[in-house]
Amino acid sequence: MDEAIVEHVRTSSLHPIYSKGLLRAAAAQLGGPESMESEKQWRLIDRRLQALRRAGKITYSRKVEKGHGQWQVVQPNDDGDGTQT
Repeated sequence: MDEAIVEHVRTSSLHPIYSKGLLRAAAAQLGGPESMESEKQWRLIDRRLQALRRAGKITYSRKVEKGHGQWQVVQPNDDGDGTQT
């Protein structure tokens, strides 16, 4: 799930909780049908987003484009320690 979220953040400006592909993956991980209650799906995606943010793999920047915030993948610096320069 985490790899799918990072790839989505890298390739799309759509917020991850609105991604149909991620919602389907969340439903599969929760063991339910795709049509299951969407609140459980987006809550799982949101929990993983926050865990990835705490791990330093993604960041959320406010008001990046058109007044809205956006998730971004953290690019490792030349030292390879995963921090931004």
